[in-house]
Amino acid sequence: SKRSTEILLDADTEARALENARTEGLTINAETVEGLRSFASRLLVPESEQSLRFGAGAGINDTD
Repeated sequence: SKRSTEILLDADTEARALENARTEGLTINAETVEGLRSFASRLLVPESEQSLRFGAGAGINDTD
């Protein structure tokens, strides 16, 4: 099937939004915060000897 693309944000609008975010900060709702927390909890690995043996954490030399 043929897909169409709609541009929702032009370069000038994006630049203004980024500058506003830098100077004024961002406002997000509780649902978004909870979604981000849930996502982060699935990414984080509990600290343990076993997780370190299997490659979790930066180790002595963090080059990756």
